[in-house]
Amino acid sequence: MISFLERKFFSAIILFGIVVFPFSVSAVSVAPEGFFDSEKSEGNVLSVGTLDFSLASDGDFSGAVSETESAKRDIEVKKMGSLGFQYKVKADNFSGDLCNKLKLRVRLEGESVPLYNGDLNKFSHKIGIFSDPEKLEFEVGLQDSASGWEGKTCAFDLVFDGWQEDFANFGEGGFTDTEKIANSVVSVKDIVINEIFPDPNGADNSDKAHSEFIELYNNTNLSKNVGGWRIYIGESDFIEINNDTTDGAGVNIGAKGFLVVYLSKKWSGSVLNNSSDSVYLYKGLKSSSDLVDSYNYSGAQEDKSFTRQPSGTGNWILAMPSPGS
Repeated sequence: MISFLERKFFSAIILFGIVVFPFSVSAVSVAPEGFFDSEKSEGNVLSVGTLDFSLASDGDFSGAVSETESAKRDIEVKKMGSLGFQYKVKADNFSGDLCNKLKLRVRLEGESVPLYNGDLNKFSHKIGIFSDPEKLEFEVGLQDSASGWEGKTCAFDLVFDGWQEDFANFGEGGFTDTEKIANSVVSVKDIVINEIFPDPNGADNSDKAHSEFIELYNNTNLSKNVGGWRIYIGESDFIEINNDTTDGAGVNIGAKGFLVVYLSKKWSGSVLNNSSDSVYLYKGLKSSSDLVDSYNYSGAQEDKSFTRQPSGTGNWILAMPSPGS
């Protein structure tokens, strides 16, 4: 039998439950819906590689090309990024009449066997996987049949395409880099008329300081013998190149060197016209030998010479005479 006090206590519990329970239901009803979990992974590193390279060269092709001379240029490939790469090189963006008359030889520094030996305008070659350091040697020259192309020029780009090692060909995927370097080549004659001094200060005589002279220049890297060659003034007057007319300097022109022919060694007075004249260089008699070089001048000035600047390849200008230099 439940006593009166027990009945009161039980009624109080029921009442409390009735009062509290609505609040419990109310608290659950505002909770977010669904289930949640949160995890954290530590010690991970995200790394992104780069494919980048650069080109370095001391300058353009050295010298000029001729029937016996070639021009050279070295280009170093330098790795700048973190990824290994393979690369190819091609010649592109041609400009100038000479481009179709040039041949090209390409070698890796220290290697005797060329990577490529053929026409410049057809050059495209896959070098392979880059190995640091790596330097390529480029050599251009005239094709065997390309005579009579003196004074012509060719401008072109060497384009280097690099791509990731795990792709077979450039452009198939992955990181890539393209670099290019501009080039220019000029064709010249082996031996040229380099300076003409038609109007010395004062009376022309046998004194070298007051003698008309014609200077020759050797564009090649080899000594050239011009003994017996003839310089024609106009159509018929000529002076032969010998030890006397060069004032004891001989008849050999050293590599990239000069030889001066003094006209006063044959003629006592003026031979070259001060207003205008034509000068021709032949390997012998005009009627039976090849014309080597020629120049027509006008507007001479006293104590000024017509000279090429730079020597051997440049345009003609009026300047102070400088025989032999």
